[in-house]
This record gives sequence, C-alpha cells and structure tokens, in this order.
Amino acid sequence: MKSMLIGILGVFVGLIGWYAFGSTVCLILGAIAFAIETILDEDILNDHAKVDILVAFGIGAALSIIRKTNPWYIGGLLGINIWNAVLLILSLFILIPSFRK
Repeated sequence: MKSMLIGILGVFVGLIGWYAFGSTVCLILGAIAFAIETILDEDILNDHAKVDILVAFGIGAALSIIRKTNPWYIGGLLGINIWNAVLLILSLFILIPSFRK
C-alpha cells in the first residue's frame, strides 16, 4: 500500500507537472517515484512486468521520435508515467471492492 501511494504521487507530479507547466523536472521526479515503487514491489513482480516497463519507455520514445515534438527521452518518461497511471487505475478498481468487505 505504501508503494502504491508513492506511485500515485509520482503520477500526479509527473503528468500534471508536464502537461500543466511543461516541467521536465516534474516528469523526471514522477519517473523516479515509479522506479522507487518498482524497487519496493520487486519481489512481487514477474519477468513480464519488468519487461513492460521497458516496452512503455520504448513506445513513448518511438512516438516522440515519429512526432518530432519532444526529445526521445521525454517521450520515454511520458510513456513510463502514463503506464504507471494505467496500472494504478486498474489496481484501484481491484482494491476498492476489497475495502467494502
């Protein structure tokens, strides 16, 4: 649960910081929070989950190269932050019914 709160904080800082203020620092802080969350949950993750992180970075970097709007690493960081947001939303949908019991 502690790692999930770190992840939520990272998503808010990263995505809101980038899209609202254009802050690369906020985007990097969001990716660092995701890295901390991943390190805390490393014993739970399987090999496919670890590869998904690299795939999210690769897709974001590739889209950024194709669109030529941002440097590739910014696209990769956005990909990681968006992937983290998707995972957290899905995790909340799974956890909310367990709180009702």
